[in-house]
Amino acid sequence: MRRCPTRVSPFCIIRRNHWVTIAAGRGAAVIVETSKRFARMRGLGRPRGPARSRASHCPTAQGKGALMIESRYAQHPRHRARLATPLAHACWLGLALALAVGAAQARPIEMNTVPWAPFYGPDLKGQGFITAVTRAAFEEAGHNAQIEFMPWARAMLETKQGDRDLLMGAYYSAERADTYAFSDVIYETKVGLVALRDLGVERFDSLRDLTDYTIGYGRGWATTEEFDNADYLDKEAAKNNVLNVRKLYEGRIDMIAMNFDRFNQIVREEGLDPERAVFLEPALKTSGLYLMVSEAIDDTEQLVADFNQGISALRESGRYQGILQRYGLNTE
Repeated sequence: MRRCPTRVSPFCIIRRNHWVTIAAGRGAAVIVETSKRFARMRGLGRPRGPARSRASHCPTAQGKGALMIESRYAQHPRHRARLATPLAHACWLGLALALAVGAAQARPIEMNTVPWAPFYGPDLKGQGFITAVTRAAFEEAGHNAQIEFMPWARAMLETKQGDRDLLMGAYYSAERADTYAFSDVIYETKVGLVALRDLGVERFDSLRDLTDYTIGYGRGWATTEEFDNADYLDKEAAKNNVLNVRKLYEGRIDMIAMNFDRFNQIVREEGLDPERAVFLEPALKTSGLYLMVSEAIDDTEQLVADFNQGISALRESGRYQGILQRYGLNTE
């Protein structure tokens, strides 16, 4: 919500992304807000000219004012004639107010992120379990959430500018929190060391205990500050972790430093035996995945609150655990 640019009472509702925005009250005015992005999203075609808002007063025979629809539909002379009757005024006002009340409670939500299996991606079942959980949480508030996958830098920029409502599945940082509003955690994922059981190592007290082993990692990926700076370890970089998993099962390296959920995904895709692998204790870190909501949209706080309430309801009802189980995840 944002403050109405015209003097109307008793209320004014202006919501971004809606073709028609309603304001009603003394002198009865209607604000029409044309959004190119909403028009494209709804398949209404690209409206000509810049997005604009317009208010008009409509005197009735009683002189107290009713309603004027200043839309492209109403601009046609024949359509104006149909709308220019007291009955049409009343009908349009009732419809407009009903739509306005619904819009205040639910709306389409545009999300973006980068493909990252097994969490989310265009080719995954249901576009990934994080996508499934996020959509279900928003559905609790009546919202319809849609997602588009794109490079990470572009996703962050579009969300920052308000071209998208939110970025799905981000790690929290104080720096990011200065720019975006964060939701409650969607899912916690662990990053650590993976080895084959044949190695005979299942836990360690310090990274210095592992100096006798060759540890693979993804080139360019941050693991933890301690691991990344541990020059005393025998570390071997690969361009991606698919290669690292293959090297581990072929006996060319002893361990891999990587995300445990991502490891399980690769093992399934490569047709390897997951029972041969062990995740060393303790994990190097546990990181939560969150929504980063744009601060450039009008209802930032409301979207965060709606999501937080929704995911809380999913957990309390058991639906959250059910979604994870459908995607083959351990919910213990």
